Amino acid sequence: MVIKTHNKALSGWGARRIDPKVGRVEHWADHKARPGPGTHARGISVQEINITRTLFSIVVAFLVCWTPAFVIDIIDVYQLRWSLGRRAYVSYTFLVATSSTVNPILYGIMNPAFRKEYLKCLVYLRIQNNSVVTTNTSPSNRDSKI
Repeated sequence: MVIKTHNKALSGWGARRIDPKVGRVEHWADHKARPGPGTHARGISVQEINITRTLFSIVVAFLVCWTPAFVIDIIDVYQLRWSLGRRAYVSYTFLVATSSTVNPILYGIMNPAFRKEYLKCLVYLRIQNNSVVTTNTSPSNRDSKI
């Protein structure tokens, strides 16, 4: 049974539930926050934890790739010229280019659904590459001039 009450001391207007077994009034949020299957005691699901890990990994990879580039740019702006050695700028270019390839790799490693689809694509590409029929490979065609 759900009733609407107003209690300034608790939480204001809201739906309350009367528990018939205990005879106690519970707020709907208290009832909803109980852990169910696949959730931890705080109500966080396993899926949310995995998504958080993936997001954290992507942010760390972004920072690893772009922080050196940002530092090099700050140094160059401060000194008004290219003041670092060639290796620093080659590393800069490599890290910035690597940044665009890190996300798909991380998703493929950390997310089972992405991993499954990547494998489907790779198997499809492998089948396509093996079934390509090459033409003009006979000895008579190789020697002839067009």
